[in-house]
Amino acid sequence: KRYLKSRLESSPAVGAGMVFVGTDKGDVDAFDIETGKPLWTRSMGTAPVKSSPSLAGRLVCAGNYVGRMFCLDRLSGKIAWSSDTAGRNGTGGFYSSPAISGRFVFDARDDGTVFAFNRSSGRIEWAFSTGGPIYGSPAVTPTRDSPATVFVGSYDHRLYALDGSRAKGDRGQARHAGEALLAAGIGGVDAPLVQQHRHSAQGSDAVHDRQGAV
Repeated sequence: KRYLKSRLESSPAVGAGMVFVGTDKGDVDAFDIETGKPLWTRSMGTAPVKSSPSLAGRLVCAGNYVGRMFCLDRLSGKIAWSSDTAGRNGTGGFYSSPAISGRFVFDARDDGTVFAFNRSSGRIEWAFSTGGPIYGSPAVTPTRDSPATVFVGSYDHRLYALDGSRAKGDRGQARHAGEALLAAGIGGVDAPLVQQHRHSAQGSDAVHDRQGAV
């Protein structure tokens, strides 16, 4: 048992003999999995870290409630990078946990915007706005046609499949980013699809969804 001077909404992440958790004080704490001994604490400001950490290699990544995504070194707690999304496609905080795949870190703010960050630098590669808040964590599934497909559900009654393969400077567009796979509302009520927008690092490209559920 370990007493922390903060409330916890973040679920712990476990890996390599360590436990990581975010706190409402704005910290990420690391503990030894066997003894509970504190290993390090990293403050990321005063905004709560409600997002549960995600692990990939030496990185521990999470977001805070003012829209900052960050990755820390798992062993030392040093900041590898920190990226502020405030003012980008609106304003919101990260409640869901990031998904890490290949060269990207994906997560969604609670205002309904999905972000792809460069895993090495934290640069925002693209952002996609849905029609409602997002509280669930994205899931990433590699496919033969694309290194990553990002699935995320929104309060707008839609499940989105986003092409997560493109980075800044990429020109290929094998799929439409934000293609809706499901448009069924609660209770089976159909929710009509509307025009969505993918905002790349160079600008914004309108993507027209197909009408009706697929």
